[in-house]
Amino acid sequence: MLYDILIRSAQTFGDRTAIEFKQRRYHYRELLNMTDILAESFRKLGLKPGDRLSLYLYNCPEIVLVYFACFKLGVTVVPINYRLKEDEARYIINHSRPTLLISEQSLFCRIAGIRPELASLEHCYLLDPSEAFEDTRAFSDLLTPLQRPAPAAEFPSDSEAVILYTSGTTGAPKGAVLAHDQMMTHTRGHCDLVRFDSSDRVLVCLALANNFAFSHQMLCSLCAGATLVIAPDFDPDEVLEKIEHEAITMLYMMPVMYHALNKAAESKMHPVPNRLRLAIVAGDTTPAVVVENFKRTFGLELCEGIGMTETQIYALNPTGAGKQFGSVGRPVGYTEVAVQDDEGSAAPTGEIGEIAVRGNIVLRRYLDNPEANASSFRNGWFLTGDLG
Repeated sequence: MLYDILIRSAQTFGDRTAIEFKQRRYHYRELLNMTDILAESFRKLGLKPGDRLSLYLYNCPEIVLVYFACFKLGVTVVPINYRLKEDEARYIINHSRPTLLISEQSLFCRIAGIRPELASLEHCYLLDPSEAFEDTRAFSDLLTPLQRPAPAAEFPSDSEAVILYTSGTTGAPKGAVLAHDQMMTHTRGHCDLVRFDSSDRVLVCLALANNFAFSHQMLCSLCAGATLVIAPDFDPDEVLEKIEHEAITMLYMMPVMYHALNKAAESKMHPVPNRLRLAIVAGDTTPAVVVENFKRTFGLELCEGIGMTETQIYALNPTGAGKQFGSVGRPVGYTEVAVQDDEGSAAPTGEIGEIAVRGNIVLRRYLDNPEANASSFRNGWFLTGDLG
């Protein structure tokens, strides 16, 4: 199960830095200890395998603690992207029915007025408590030291780990249910694919509610014993500052973010020193000018990928001699990708068809959405809706 990632890394990399956030550093042994404390507090609140907990936070170390405390207990995490407003957050909470919500004032104020409508919530904890919000408690109350951690709960490896909601651009957001064994398959596979190493310093500035950041960065970084450098939100000047002065080696961002980073670098009027070894771009089509400007500025080719909340990144365009410009690359080795016709057969070479994906990293279902489940799967393949 996913909690084992932290156990192994704490044993192997105990005093190495696991997380950096602003001026604070957490080493692996400390991260495990705080996770165990938090898990015990959740247990005392009555959370058990199969229950759900929701996060509505800007990026911060507490998100990592909550993820792994829930993984230890078999509690499913439902993260809400901090960019979502009242109606979207309300829909996700009511649809997923979490027992507990962890938030902060600047985000909780968006839903505080509709708290009576969020019927499943029994507990609300804020990182920055305020008497202005009734029926909430301080998150720090959950971190009272304990003498000895309790053992992890026992539950099947295919139990729900997270429910990640899609953007909802074509209707209500869909909750992609991803299990422990699926996420472990992806974590190990992606670590091997991009050669994650304990010396890496991985900057995360996408929301940790986003699968790109959650699985490809957070899980993989901690699995490899690397350092996860957390930014609360994306700010191109801050990202550039960290690249120049904090020895960042890995970036995962969307095209528009790389474009903004390129613009920030151009304003410097001097070469940008960096130790970047990998910069992956996904989430949308990447304009050639973004790729060219990034290489000119940072001396590194962008590695284009394609994926979805439901599938993880399922193809990557390698850098170097194997790179083909204008392509999203080749399927990763731990999943299968096909271009299919309307009948589900392989489309002939050179013909356009729908991209289909299958493998253990692909979601097994959408939460309480039989229509989407019926239309998204065919003969064991997940239909992405994208053309290839």
